[in-house]
Amino acid sequence: MVAPKSLFRFYGKIDFAEEFLASKELAIPHYSKLNDPFDPGLFIYGDSSWKNAIKDWQKSENDMRKQILRDTYIACFCAHVDNQNPRDNLYMWGHYANGHRGLAIEFDYNILQRCIKDLGKNIRCACHYNPSIILCQIC
Repeated sequence: MVAPKSLFRFYGKIDFAEEFLASKELAIPHYSKLNDPFDPGLFIYGDSSWKNAIKDWQKSENDMRKQILRDTYIACFCAHVDNQNPRDNLYMWGHYANGHRGLAIEFDYNILQRCIKDLGKNIRCACHYNPSIILCQIC
């Protein structure tokens, strides 16, 4: 799969977009703060050897899922699909941009990827952490 040149993030509240533009701090929320209760859909699949490994660790699949999700933060973006630009997607504007009243910001994929990869390193990304959100300084 070829990486996109850019990604779009839709904002239903213009205040949030203005805050990002002023601070260049991208909010990456904890999965529990997402508006869709099915995000993220974390399903663990495996053959019997995998299930035996879990028994060896003395953790159930549910415990493992909880442990993984405890540290899961998700940044949601939209990319070109089959030559369709997200800025032309009426569904995205209606659903994620407050009924066509919000806005979308286009991000350079390579810069965004570099900043998010550096999150843990704090080299190019000055991050502020709290249990519900990570704020990542976009380089």
